[in-house]
Amino acid sequence: MIVRIVELSIQEDKIAIAKNLLADVAPKVRNSPGCTHLRILMDIHDSGHVTTYSHWNSEADLNAYRKSEVFKSFWSQIKPLFAVPAKAWSSRTLHHLP
Repeated sequence: MIVRIVELSIQEDKIAIAKNLLADVAPKVRNSPGCTHLRILMDIHDSGHVTTYSHWNSEADLNAYRKSEVFKSFWSQIKPLFAVPAKAWSSRTLHHLP
């Protein structure tokens, strides 16, 4: 399983637009092949700080989504709303830690 975390910092005057874009894309991401979980989180003190947290069956599934028209369309719309560039991490779960 791949865990993908993306941190977005949205310009203050663009937060409402970003929330609408995220609400629109969320079901499409959840229905993407290989996506088993998506959570969109908004900081309790800074509504411009948004984190997406998703689970993917494989890196190939994640990469297929990132090459999809759903992602390309969403990213082209939300990227101009950023206050700073997005940060993203893809990780695997460690199962046998002491």
